[in-house]
Amino acid sequence: MIAEALDSLGVDIIEAGTAIASEGDFQAIKEISQRGLSAEICSFARIKKEDIDAAADANADSIFMVAPSSDIHINAKFPGKDKGYVIEKALRRLSMPKKGAYSRVWCRRRFESRFGLRNPAFQEG
Repeated sequence: MIAEALDSLGVDIIEAGTAIASEGDFQAIKEISQRGLSAEICSFARIKKEDIDAAADANADSIFMVAPSSDIHINAKFPGKDKGYVIEKALRRLSMPKKGAYSRVWCRRRFESRFGLRNPAFQEG
């Protein structure tokens, strides 16, 4: 298994998939999480409740959440909403993961610096 090989090489974090993407990804994350590896098993997720719930249900150790950051991307994903809405939603989602999973949100650096969001409290939960 690739995850075991990565773990034996000393990889700290393995992004095992996107639990919400498919039953196959969900099952892969769940199986890898049950292997007792030293590496942190991470699932990718959008800042949507169903994505985060799927990652938690797959027993991921951590959840890497991505949020839209440009006006064009925000409008495509959340029509009529602004950056403030995305920030609020991202911060709410940081407190969602169950079972002690660690979570972080990623936005483009330009967005972070423009709004003073280099604060580690925004990036880590």
